[in-house]
Amino acid sequence: YWDMKNYVSRIKAVLKKNGKYNDGMTLLIDSTAISLNTMELCRKELGTLESTTVVVQTRYGEKLEPHPVFRTLRDAQTVLLKNCKELGLNYEELSRMVAEDEDTFKSFMKDVNNV
Repeated sequence: YWDMKNYVSRIKAVLKKNGKYNDGMTLLIDSTAISLNTMELCRKELGTLESTTVVVQTRYGEKLEPHPVFRTLRDAQTVLLKNCKELGLNYEELSRMVAEDEDTFKSFMKDVNNV
């Protein structure tokens, strides 16, 4: 919960600094903060994984699937990128928001912007 509130204040600060903030953005800002928080949780979980796959029992037997954290991370990234576009945030502004976070997130965003 703390991280989400922290992200909300950082997002609002960047938007206000750039003259892009208005009170109608509350849900979009909250959604963006949730995505950032989810990505941080996924990143922490990824650091503990010993494998990128999990064994899943199906009616046909066992099969390997990607670890669910990858789907969660992908979904959070998709929402984040969509929300940032809606909020009018570019890479530099987003970078300032997550300045305290590790370089992994910054590298991801740089890669995404270069696609």
